[in-house]
Amino acid sequence: MKCTNCNKGQYLKKKVPYNFLGEKIGIFDALVCDRCQEILFESDASDKIEEQVKKRGLVTTAATSCDSF
Repeated sequence: MKCTNCNKGQYLKKKVPYNFLGEKIGIFDALVCDRCQEILFESDASDKIEEQVKKRGLVTTAATSCDSF
């Protein structure tokens, strides 16, 4: 698949470390551009990342709608 960032490279499947707020969350499957190193996490990896971030209590704020302003 052609890179959506640089439009020159190709995405390759790799294992990529993910850090959030300075904390190591884990290593996850991702697509990485062989030219610009753009990283895309597929939905399964994104779900796992979100699960780990929540499990560690790193996300504590609730989203609010525009109606509440």
